Amino acid sequence: MKLKRKFALAAALAAALTLAACGGGSNDAVVQAPPAQAAPTDGVPADATASTAGFMTYMKALVASSGEGLEPFDVAAVTPPTSDTEDPVALE
Repeated sequence: MKLKRKFALAAALAAALTLAACGGGSNDAVVQAPPAQAAPTDGVPADATASTAGFMTYMKALVASSGEGLEPFDVAAVTPPTSDTEDPVALE
């Protein structure tokens, strides 16, 4: 009988400690979600035509977003930027 009583006391103590650990201060700060990123197929961003690094970043995002359910996206109207001073960017 004493074993049951000790077990019940230990269980009650563990439950009390668990509930006490769950309490905490309130955090009234409102956490805002980051702004949604535009899909690469929504249009060509300005930084993609401003620098070669921006263009490569855009092209990588465009390739990564390709999927069965996406509409084709015509990039023929996009003129890739060129630079005589920037280093070449490796294709990955």
